[in-house]
Amino acid sequence: MKIYEIKKAYLDCYDEAIDPETGEVLEEQLNYEKLMALEDAYDDKMDGIGAWIKNMSAEAKALKAEEDSLKRRRSALERKVDGLKTFLVNVCDGRRGGGTRAKISFVEGEYLVKPSDSKIPDQYRKDSVTRVADTEKIREALRNGIEIPGCRLNRWSVRIR
Repeated sequence: MKIYEIKKAYLDCYDEAIDPETGEVLEEQLNYEKLMALEDAYDDKMDGIGAWIKNMSAEAKALKAEEDSLKRRRSALERKVDGLKTFLVNVCDGRRGGGTRAKISFVEGEYLVKPSDSKIPDQYRKDSVTRVADTEKIREALRNGIEIPGCRLNRWSVRIR
């Protein structure tokens, strides 16, 4: 029996015990055994739904923890990739290379390399919801010969195919 059917059966049980002339519930006509069975069925359904909710909540919590773990792993891998690309730019100076699994080429242009935003002086920051480095301002200052700690303009970026 479905939970909404239990409610209807419960009301029907009372309807059967109502005196049509007075509208009062006649105690002797109430089927207490059926009411108790309906009450038990209702409690079983509620218990099942409650257990289902707890199970889904636990699964959602586990998925959230896994998301956080995967996000940390992804971020670490992205930092490693950036580090290796920077290594290639610094060591290879634009010379192509590679083999059968990867071909590495360099695209000439002006690319800003900067440390974490926390190391950038305030004059090279712009206001936003969060404090971030103003890359355009830094790029312009570097072009004009101003030294900014940890920042430089690279001539190459790495493309991996």
